[in-house]
Amino acid sequence: MARRLQQTEGAHDALTHLIESAPFPMWYRGPDLSLGLVNAAFVGGVEGRDAADVIEKGAELIDAAGAESARSGAERALETGKPYSRTQPATIGQERRVMRVVDVPLPTGAVAGFAIDIQDLEDARIELAHHQESQRELADRMAAGAVQFDGDRRLAFFNRPFAIMAQIDPEWLSEGPEFDRVLERMRENGRLPEVRDFPAWKAERRDWFISTEEAIEEDWILANGDHLRILGQPLPDGGLRLIFDERTEQVHLTSARDTLLRVRAATFDNLFEVISVFASDGRLYLWNRRFSELWHLDEAWLSEHPRVDELVPA
Repeated sequence: MARRLQQTEGAHDALTHLIESAPFPMWYRGPDLSLGLVNAAFVGGVEGRDAADVIEKGAELIDAAGAESARSGAERALETGKPYSRTQPATIGQERRVMRVVDVPLPTGAVAGFAIDIQDLEDARIELAHHQESQRELADRMAAGAVQFDGDRRLAFFNRPFAIMAQIDPEWLSEGPEFDRVLERMRENGRLPEVRDFPAWKAERRDWFISTEEAIEEDWILANGDHLRILGQPLPDGGLRLIFDERTEQVHLTSARDTLLRVRAATFDNLFEVISVFASDGRLYLWNRRFSELWHLDEAWLSEHPRVDELVPA
C-alpha cells in the first residue's frame, strides 16, 4: 500500500513538473471557475510576477468580455461535458497573437485548459489565401478557360472565361461538382462535340486523370461550328488541370486565308502574262504557272521561296 502511494505521488510530481515546463500556457479552474493553478508559460504570457500573483489578480490570457471571455469558454465546456475549442486573439508579452484555446471539463466540476500559439499557422493561411486570390484574379484576366480537379475528381478551381465558354453558372461551379457532372452540363449546353456513344467518350476523358502523358491535346469541334483546343495535364496528387483555348476565330481566318490564296493562285494561273512577285527581303513570294514553265523551274524548288540572287542564275 505504501509503495503504491509512493508511486502515485511520484507520478503526480512528474505530471506537475511536465505541466510547469510546458512551452504553452496551461491552467486549472476550480468549481467556481476561478483560476486555481497556472504554469510558468501562463505567468509569462500575462506578464505576472509569479503564479500566486496571477491567481490573486485573476489575470486572463483572453481579455475579451461577454460570450468571448475566458470564463465563458469554461462554462461552455461544463455545459456540454466535452472539451470546448475555439480560436481567439490574446496579448502574449505585449504582442497580439492568435491562440487555439481549449477548455476540458473535469468530473469534479472543475475545468483544465491550455492555449497553443497558432499565429504562424494563421499568417501562412492568410498568405496562402492572398496568393490564391491573386492567382484567381490573374486567371480571370486570361483569354483561355482554366479548370482544375482534385484527386477526388471534384472541381477545385475555375476561372471566369471557362464559365463563359462552358455556358455554366459560376455559382454551380463553385459547389465543386464532379468531373462527370461538369461534362454532362457542358453537353446539355451544346459545349461538347457531338459523339455517338457519349458514355464511352466520357470514360475516355476520365482516363486523363491517370494518363502517363505529361500533356494531353485535343480539338473539339462543336455543333455550332465553334472550335476549342483542349490542353490537359495530369497532376501528381491524382488531379487534372485543363486549359480551354477558343480557336474559332483563328480557324475561320485561316480558312478564309486559304480560300483567298487558292482563288488568287487560280486567277494568276489563268492569266496569259508571266507573273512573279518578290518580297522586301528579296525572296520569291508569288508566281504563276507560266512563270515556272517559261524558265523551266521546278515547282517544289520555287515553293521554298528562293532569293532573287539564287533565282536569276537558274
